[in-house]
Amino acid sequence: MKIKRNKQKLSQNSITLLVIVIILLATAGFFATYAYINKSSIFGWSPFGTKVIETKFNTEKPTDEQKMGGDQIKQDSIEKEATQDDNTNAPSSPIKVTITANTVNGPTYQVRARIDDILSEGTCKITLSQNDKVLTKEAAVQPTANFSTCAGFDIPVSELGSGSWNVKIIVTSTERTGDATTVINI
Repeated sequence: MKIKRNKQKLSQNSITLLVIVIILLATAGFFATYAYINKSSIFGWSPFGTKVIETKFNTEKPTDEQKMGGDQIKQDSIEKEATQDDNTNAPSSPIKVTITANTVNGPTYQVRARIDDILSEGTCKITLSQNDKVLTKEAAVQPTANFSTCAGFDIPVSELGSGSWNVKIIVTSTERTGDATTVINI
């Protein structure tokens, strides 16, 4: 009994194997070219002798100079904190207030103010005066991430009348006050 081999089947297997080998070589060539161009490693392997840099921590004891430098930085930080606490929490330090908007917008006079401290509570009081006329309104203080604002004042122009008005905003919060002034022509 003779076994006949199918030559056609053998050549198909050979072709399939050859295609797989070519694909693998092309993929390896691609990765090697990529690593060479970018001077990097492939999955931790560096085919062109480029070194993978490892981060090392200095575990040696600090020198006297390093200790003195660290102590100085610490002292500067403590002094800076103490100065900031003294300036922002002292009852005698005024609150810095800046008028950021002062405009007539149609039938409404709009005033906005920025407070350079972060205040969790307080009031904003606006006083508008012209000769013997005085108009006063109040709004709450609104804290934000870096400063506070007055909730804003939208005053109907009909309550004021025309002419030049002196504007004063007074901010009050826990034993501290601050103010800002401006003029508006209506």
